[in-house]
Amino acid sequence: MKKLTILSILAVMVLSACGSMNQTNTPELRFAPKLTMYEEGVVHFEVGVLNQSSQKFTGKKDVNIQVIVTDDDGKIRNQMQIHDLGAIAENDKIVPFTSDAEYETGQYIASLTGEGIPSLSVPFEIKVDAGVRSLAAPPDFIDPHTEYTSIDPNL
Repeated sequence: MKKLTILSILAVMVLSACGSMNQTNTPELRFAPKLTMYEEGVVHFEVGVLNQSSQKFTGKKDVNIQVIVTDDDGKIRNQMQIHDLGAIAENDKIVPFTSDAEYETGQYIASLTGEGIPSLSVPFEIKVDAGVRSLAAPPDFIDPHTEYTSIDPNL
């Protein structure tokens, strides 16, 4: 009887260990870009990556993050690339890359892709008001608000 009890306890321990080995505790990453305009006509991009999990992301080589900005005609207007992504604490965000680019009036889309990160498309528009070019984008992507920015939830 004592052997059967010990074997039962060992079997439960082995099965419990196998079950926990099959669980993946991979950090959940997503893009968290921000756009703003500090000076007329020049869009400031912050390519942020957010770790939405309660586990630290230790970083990754060759993550191959690409940000491609295209105009209404599909022509590439700007292209950015990040090869390596550093560590991100749990429930935290890093901004591994920023860029400034001047744009003419029109509608654009910033497409963000990267290995292990869900793709994201961010529409934005450069408008002219009283002869001044300003940036319009959905509310989640404008930060900080400046005299050259406006929110457009319809983009």
